[in-house]
Amino acid sequence: MKKLVARKAGLRNKGFIFIGLMNMNGNPYVIEYNCRMGDPETEAVIPRIKTDLLDVFDSLSNKNLNNINLEIDSRY
Repeated sequence: MKKLVARKAGLRNKGFIFIGLMNMNGNPYVIEYNCRMGDPETEAVIPRIKTDLLDVFDSLSNKNLNNINLEIDSRY
């Protein structure tokens, strides 16, 4: 419903949904989801992105995100 209202109002949303997971004996459980990351998540996730974030945001803005090769550091 909110999506339809936003569309009718001419609003555009570009972003992501952050899903916080917890590992319980090898099974993933969703503990939260949000349209933004908080400080602890950002501090853990953003440094692992090797691709220049400005390039990612620019591609998102220009509707060609599929042309970005998102490189992620495998360390956690």
